[in-house]
Amino acid sequence: MYIFENVWLKETESKKDVIDLWINENVFPKEIAEQRAKQLVFIVREESSNEVIGVSTSYIKQIPTINNNYFYYYRTYVSNNYRGHKLARLIMINTRELFNKLFLEGKETKAIGIFLEVENEALKKRIKAHWEYPNFIFTFIGTIPNGSHIRITYFDNALI
Repeated sequence: MYIFENVWLKETESKKDVIDLWINENVFPKEIAEQRAKQLVFIVREESSNEVIGVSTSYIKQIPTINNNYFYYYRTYVSNNYRGHKLARLIMINTRELFNKLFLEGKETKAIGIFLEVENEALKKRIKAHWEYPNFIFTFIGTIPNGSHIRITYFDNALI
């Protein structure tokens, strides 16, 4: 079982646990981990051990090639020991639901969707044009020079 903690734009002691995870798994050096922790959206813990096993981070970015619209630039990290359990998918669903809700409530309307840069080689082999999730779809829109696939999803009622 997993525990999802929404830490978007909140100060919490849990961020230190994420920084430790990133450093211990050689994801980032301490300085970068501390900066990235400011962008945390969800922290996911394994219920029985309370260990941090996954996170999502995001920030708002203007995308010139998509009509100069703003999107949440989304990233996720799942601890090495918990990969392959569809945890990244659950984190994405929760993150998108949160941002969509904030958009619909008029609390955060600058970004009209989520921009996803897919670096994972296994995920890049999933070549369907649409990745379907409950209540939303990520659409493939191209690649960038480093080979990453770009996918986007719009929030409900978003205007371009």
